[in-house]
Amino acid sequence: MNIFKTLVWLLLPLSLCGCEDEEAPLLFDTIENTSPDVTSVQYYAPSAYGNGEKEYYVVTDFSESGLKLECSNCDNIEISCELRKFYSPESGGTTTTAATAEETGIYVSLTDGNIIAIRFAEPGAVNGAGSYFGTIYARDKAGGGDRRTIINIARHLQE
Repeated sequence: MNIFKTLVWLLLPLSLCGCEDEEAPLLFDTIENTSPDVTSVQYYAPSAYGNGEKEYYVVTDFSESGLKLECSNCDNIEISCELRKFYSPESGGTTTTAATAEETGIYVSLTDGNIIAIRFAEPGAVNGAGSYFGTIYARDKAGGGDRRTIINIARHLQE
């Protein structure tokens, strides 16, 4: 029985260590935010239990603004972006579909090899869309894409 207790006491701290948040492989600093009163950048783990790899979350409304995020631990990244719209059709319920930059007013570009520029313009046609979402996948270009970080975008209609 003493061996069992000893094993439990030895393994318990190791099992608890696995429940901590992990830093994102690519870290970003906000270097420009033209509308800090309506656009925020947050950094946390997406899990409801508070464990896992941290991600970035950009939240804004439908007003025009700009944001620049600089990767602080990699000089050469590549990005890809997916955009979606969330709306309530006349038939009721809710629907999420793929969307374009023109529809969402979310324009994402990469400058200087490690700066992600996000421009929020007036959405093309709201047409019942209550929110637009985007996911930016940033990868370490020099390291073969092994290190990657997710930046989530949520754009909500303010009434």
